[in-house]
Amino acid sequence: MISVDAWLGVVYLAVGVIIIGYVMWYWALGKAGIARLGLMQFLQPVSGMILAGLLLGERVGAALIVAAALVAAGVWIALRVQD
Repeated sequence: MISVDAWLGVVYLAVGVIIIGYVMWYWALGKAGIARLGLMQFLQPVSGMILAGLLLGERVGAALIVAAALVAAGVWIALRVQD
């Protein structure tokens, strides 16, 4: 028998992640355009690292912080060039 928690997890993934995520993605594409939004995709690993450190207690070392700063700086520079 599948537990209620497992079903709630499936519902969360279906509704929260897939449906709401895609709606937000296409809304952002309409507002910002593919060129600007495509650059923002490079920040996804950085935000994942930050959330892993804050929410899951993962150890974030100096090398990861430097790499995240370099990625964020590269995205910022690329976005500034587009303006």
